[in-house]
Amino acid sequence: ISSKLIFNFQLNHQQQSVMDSTSRTPSERSRLYKNKDKDGEELRRRRNDASVELRKASKTDQMMKRRNIDLAAGDDDEDVALGDGQQQASGKVLSPLRDANNVLANASIDDICKAMKSGSPADQFAAIQACRRALSKERHPPIDEFVNRGVLPELVVALTKPANHQVVFEAAWALTNIASGEAQHTRAVVNAGALQPLIELLNSEHLNVAEQAVWALGNIAGDGSELRDRAIKAGIVQPLLRLLQRVSRDSAIAASSSSSGSDNSVSLLGNCAWLVSNLCRNKNPPPPASAVLELLPAMAALLQAPHKEVVQDTCWALSYVTDAVNDLIGQVIASGVLPTLVALLDHTEAAIVTPALRTIGNIVTGTDQQTDTALAAGFLPKCHRLLLHNKPNIVKEAAWALSNVLAGSQPQIQQVIDNNLIPPLIGIVINGDFKAKKEATWALTNMVTGGDEAQISYLANQNVVPALCEMLSVQEAKIVCIVMESLTALLSLAKKYNQADDMCIAIEGCGGLDKLEALQEHENPRVYEMSLQMIEEFFGNDEDGGGNESGAAAAGDGAGQMMFSAPTDGNAPAAYLKHKDLLRNEALMVPVQAALVQQGQSQRQHRGRYKKLQELVDQH
Repeated sequence: ISSKLIFNFQLNHQQQSVMDSTSRTPSERSRLYKNKDKDGEELRRRRNDASVELRKASKTDQMMKRRNIDLAAGDDDEDVALGDGQQQASGKVLSPLRDANNVLANASIDDICKAMKSGSPADQFAAIQACRRALSKERHPPIDEFVNRGVLPELVVALTKPANHQVVFEAAWALTNIASGEAQHTRAVVNAGALQPLIELLNSEHLNVAEQAVWALGNIAGDGSELRDRAIKAGIVQPLLRLLQRVSRDSAIAASSSSSGSDNSVSLLGNCAWLVSNLCRNKNPPPPASAVLELLPAMAALLQAPHKEVVQDTCWALSYVTDAVNDLIGQVIASGVLPTLVALLDHTEAAIVTPALRTIGNIVTGTDQQTDTALAAGFLPKCHRLLLHNKPNIVKEAAWALSNVLAGSQPQIQQVIDNNLIPPLIGIVINGDFKAKKEATWALTNMVTGGDEAQISYLANQNVVPALCEMLSVQEAKIVCIVMESLTALLSLAKKYNQADDMCIAIEGCGGLDKLEALQEHENPRVYEMSLQMIEEFFGNDEDGGGNESGAAAAGDGAGQMMFSAPTDGNAPAAYLKHKDLLRNEALMVPVQAALVQQGQSQRQHRGRYKKLQELVDQH
């Protein structure tokens, strides 16, 4: 381990001090992303939804509980099948003893339990070791069988015999694997009185004993908020920090002397990082802020470790802290981890990129000042590659993070534009995975809601209309409504600059009007009402004062002062550019308008306007 991984922090560090979004106004919707108003329910709605999806998708990367599997004891069944929420440990067998001479190695569970309760120290040790072997080697460990036969009190008593650290180690290992089972098994371990002895073992002079205690405590803390808080209340934080100081010091010495002891230190450091992550995990309720503040300097140091497992678990811990304890986002930033987190976005391992990105995504849900700090650390330049990543979950997370940035201030929106991140977001809406499409849609609609006219004009010129119209046919009414809100905003701005007809042509050309008409039969009343209002306001008869003639004339008179200007880059739809030029030609507009006015049909029959215009262009 690098000699720079030294923990320079105080051990006694103290604390310093859903309504449907489719019915909200733009300012109300922005509160769903940013911390402008401390409304907890509104503030966390989307973060909670995204967290659930992320944690389900990353279940294999960050497990709550782990079994210590004996892979070197000659068992052919190395590929042990573990239950949900469990992970097999990788690494060497930590037992200081060989098991070949254990007379109870092949004994029945009843014989093992009987020997464990005998008065013979030798028999008790053999029984505890046989129990540990049964729990660590079998495909379906007999946890219930041992618990129901009353071995837990015997194992807890064995933890309190420091004179024989071999017995202590075997008992801690057995308790680790029992605690890795279902919730009732973990609770049984705690109710048997194992919590306090395990915490005291963090101070053991024998590192293998301390590590096994870390492992068992990680399983207990990972079970849920209640047992996590019981461990914190029992005083786990200070002994854990002392152990981290000790292992970092020993590892630095081992690294400088090329000692073989560095491997054991790496394993212990990894398990400590995992325990820290479980102490920060779960948010109903979140962990005590005072405990998190004590652990933050340790997390900042662990993030510098040259071992991916340590860094991965530390990133998860930081993601839990920034997600569960909103007021601590500022403290996380103050700990100095942001530059490292941003650098980790370039890591080749998706298992590290995912929690690093999640942490930064949580940070940019904070205040504008906190978001500015993340942007100043170089977050946005990393996003282009993330939006094109081959892992759909990373693409989704990057789009989610950008949706929060685009819900911020206009200077922040401009930085997203300047980093050329709008085109890939539009590309995701058109061609991406559905979950990523939804997040990218939120990002684009947030830009329409919060951007200034020049920024919205830029967005309109980036082929955003076909992308938004693509989402009019999804099943989720909420997404459909925010898309219609954004299209209405684009049309209104176009109308302000006498270009509503051009925008209508773009919407019709990509099938948007057909989809709007279909939405008038939608089962959701709000979807029906919004689609009807859009059609009546923007796609009605041309002689109602907002149609082609007035738009074309005004555009010809004042094109130089329009902010909602014509697309000029290669990303714009070809038909949009062609018909923009066509509508500037007043001579050509006369027969076009005449043909349209002659139709004199209902608003629904006007969907052929684009086709008629195309025919006249071809004829001309």
